[in-house]
Amino acid sequence: MSNDKPTINEATTTFDAELARLKVKGGDSEPERGLVLFGVILFILGIVGVIVALQSAHESADVLVQNEKIILAILCAVLSLAGVIIWARYSMTRYLRYWLLRVIFEERHQQDRNIEALERIAAKLDK
Repeated sequence: MSNDKPTINEATTTFDAELARLKVKGGDSEPERGLVLFGVILFILGIVGVIVALQSAHESADVLVQNEKIILAILCAVLSLAGVIIWARYSMTRYLRYWLLRVIFEERHQQDRNIEALERIAAKLDK
């Protein structure tokens, strides 16, 4: 084996430098984290709104008020559904970004091992 091959630590350092160049951030600085939280809060508020609207519709004797409360409950259910969609979208974005970066790193590592093996085979064939 030749010494000009990158080691695992050097490959990791190179990969980290490329991630920094691509401006892929982690931690609390990601906007996705806030949007995931926003989706969860929207879902919870929607469910609470549905419960409150249906309970108040149940307590009312006036049919017009009941219809208004049922319409409010439907709107809250739509709000809750929007929260679930926002949560799912940004959760999947975070997961797929992690998955893609991991696949890229593993493919590069595998490529380095393949090149190393091909060079060993070429060296044996040259003898």
